[in-house]
Amino acid sequence: MKHAATLVLPALAGLFVVSMMLSTLLVGGVGTTTMGSDPPAADCTPSTGTTVDASAMRGNQDAARLLSWLRGGDGIDLKGLEFSDEMIAGMFGNFQQESGVTFRITEGHARDDADNAGARAYALARRGLGVAQWTGGRGASLVDYAESVGGNWYDGRVQAQKLVDDLAGPYRRAYDGMRSAANERDAAAVFHEIFEVSADTDITGRKDHATAWLADIRGAAGSVVPAADGCADATDAGGDARYGSVGGAPADRHDFGWMCSWGGICHDGDGLQGTGGSTRNFYTYNFAGYQCVWYAWNRLAMIHGGGWTWVSGNGDQIAGNAASAPGWEVSASPRPGDGVSFVRLNHVAVVEKVEKSGSGWRIFISEGNWSSDGIEGHWNEYNTRWVDQSEFMGRRVFFRRPSWSR
Repeated sequence: MKHAATLVLPALAGLFVVSMMLSTLLVGGVGTTTMGSDPPAADCTPSTGTTVDASAMRGNQDAARLLSWLRGGDGIDLKGLEFSDEMIAGMFGNFQQESGVTFRITEGHARDDADNAGARAYALARRGLGVAQWTGGRGASLVDYAESVGGNWYDGRVQAQKLVDDLAGPYRRAYDGMRSAANERDAAAVFHEIFEVSADTDITGRKDHATAWLADIRGAAGSVVPAADGCADATDAGGDARYGSVGGAPADRHDFGWMCSWGGICHDGDGLQGTGGSTRNFYTYNFAGYQCVWYAWNRLAMIHGGGWTWVSGNGDQIAGNAASAPGWEVSASPRPGDGVSFVRLNHVAVVEKVEKSGSGWRIFISEGNWSSDGIEGHWNEYNTRWVDQSEFMGRRVFFRRPSWSR
């Protein structure tokens, strides 16, 4: 609801076009508190009806579940409301701007592991919660509702029901306005004006997101699968992992100087100034310093060479956007040399190694902007570490180009 810190480019655009505004670009990073925590288990409540296949919704399972619920499936009480595809797209256009259509998220993509008590304090500090970024008293109301039904604020089903309750009650004017809207773009404008009430003065991005989502929503019209769990079980998904390693990423330093011979990234400030000079790196945009997206695209170019371009999106949204971008594929199973979008926070990294672990696998990643609490990345924030399979909750977060040889 409160103005989001970053703007995500419409996935309909697919591959990033340089002429687009750099101020809308690609951020992501993570503070040590979020990375070092042990978030609660995923919201995998058994369902009873049918659900939209996430592959029809850019690989975004939260978006697929919310679409299914707004269509009346899976035990949500719609309070007599009916939502057209255009109305849903108008809301999704706003949710894309606010949260990337993600349930388990807080404003700034930090503290997504907060419990109900912490989340209430977070909301009252004027920071948003969840898919709609409920803020202030409205955020506290989300937490109160979650507790009243024995749930948590980050449960998708809780947020879907709260959204419907709001639109059937205190925000009925937003619902009525969307029903009267001529198209998804007008519906997005109505929902923003009455329900989100952000500080945005230009909502073209929200309208563009609505148009992009409408195509996905219509494409998912017949795409339903029998529902079992609310999300894929990480012990069952990702069974086609390819084991091995890339090599070349150091594990004993925390600056980016090791990229010097490849991309002219030798000292603090290198690699951010665009084309020209001694910089020869692949991705040169100085939007938020040495943040995770800057590192991931450059490292992937180191591994795979050139002849391709990147996909737009914040770190946690790149895999979802790649799902609908020409020349890209996404998977729940990792391979060495993949990019990987994280599920529980706004972050992207590179898979350096995949090895067996117990009954599944684990990956060794390299990453940028490891230790910052904000989106601004710094020269000495390169990092490597192991991440277990369970972190990704069975989702299609690994992205690659089929033409990559590794």
